[in-house]
Amino acid sequence: MSIQPKKRGRDSVDIVAEVLRLASTEKVKRTSILYEVGMSHEMMGRYLRYMIGTKLLEEEWLGAKVRYRTSNKGKQFLRLYHEMMALLRAEEGEGQLVLKRIQLLPTGYHRFSMR
Repeated sequence: MSIQPKKRGRDSVDIVAEVLRLASTEKVKRTSILYEVGMSHEMMGRYLRYMIGTKLLEEEWLGAKVRYRTSNKGKQFLRLYHEMMALLRAEEGEGQLVLKRIQLLPTGYHRFSMR
């Protein structure tokens, strides 16, 4: 019997980190992001607009085709994201890694809009 780590659902920050990770080693196409990260076209469009607008991701046009790559600001975000996730890991019985559920935003604070 194998003990698997408990998984938590992805939130916006996790999805941003997945896209940045994918685009950090090479320039990627929209379809690569779509399939590798696992999101709908509409959702991907919202995330790409947000990430380009906040300068986490850069667009590079090659004629009519666009490729995406993680900017320096995006690489800094990714480094801090991984540090934060490492801090949230806690050893709990039988070798399972469980992420602690904590509230990162103050009560009443609305998460950023992807519209």
